[in-house]
Amino acid sequence: MVPSPAEPEDANPYAAPKARVQQPQAFDEERPLASRLSRLFAIILDSLLAMALLAALVIPMTIFSSAGEEAIAAIAMISVVPFMVLQFVLIWKRSQTLGKIIMKIRIDEYGSNRRAGPLKAIVLRSIVAGAISSIPIVGLLFTIINPLFIFGQERRCLHDHIAGTVVRVAP
Repeated sequence: MVPSPAEPEDANPYAAPKARVQQPQAFDEERPLASRLSRLFAIILDSLLAMALLAALVIPMTIFSSAGEEAIAAIAMISVVPFMVLQFVLIWKRSQTLGKIIMKIRIDEYGSNRRAGPLKAIVLRSIVAGAISSIPIVGLLFTIINPLFIFGQERRCLHDHIAGTVVRVAP
């Protein structure tokens, strides 16, 4: 077999092809990715704020109300709705939850410095991920696997991959 002019004579015809590997677009020197700890603290802050609101409403109702446990539980569930609406409005307008605002991080579109729009930030990241989580067995696996993806090089949870988003330090 005669080697082609592009191949040196000692080239191994069975060698793996060589390709140039480029860094993913998510690694932008201008605005770095949010740290894993800042993302963890943001979700903890969001959860603590929701629990504080719930406790502020449920504890007085339990002490001073003659309503039954079911009524108190229903009122408590309904009382969290305004907090969830506030979070969705913040995500819609700023691509941030209260926890993300405090931690100075923001949800961006993957591969750009633009804020993630409502479709990606709310529908795909929150609602679709929540719907998957509610499926028996599959949801449990998703709930376990989703946050583990943050340990990848791009620091993107599974819900970030679904939505095409990345969390960066806020401008």
